[in-house]
Amino acid sequence: MSSLLISSEASGKLSAIASAKVLPTGASAQIRIAALVTVRKWNSDFPWAAQARMALESGVDAKAVDAINNKQKASFANAEDQAVHDVAKEVVESGTLSQTSFDAAMKVLGNRKLIEALPSPNCCSKPNISRVMPVLPPT
Repeated sequence: MSSLLISSEASGKLSAIASAKVLPTGASAQIRIAALVTVRKWNSDFPWAAQARMALESGVDAKAVDAINNKQKASFANAEDQAVHDVAKEVVESGTLSQTSFDAAMKVLGNRKLIEALPSPNCCSKPNISRVMPVLPPT
């Protein structure tokens, strides 16, 4: 995903696809959950604010958003949402996914959703954000 964020052309196309609702309907909240875990890991305040708003709009529970913001394990009523959170948290924190976690996530998510749930651990690091966000001169 980070390579898409670096390219404004690719990012624009991805936004167009998402706004056309080509992405699966149920995937929106899960994409936001993975994004929240990732931006919180890197303490990226602007992306956090944007992702938190979109997560709440997509139906992610406010208590879960708060838990992620506080770098705690969030709890979800939906097993798929929980699996996405757990996968994202492990990948972002350790850079890998253990076989045990992989097997558990596969049972709940299946292959495609598991792949979609995997965040890029460095997509929202400050050096990458600086390539994505315009640098504004001081006012």
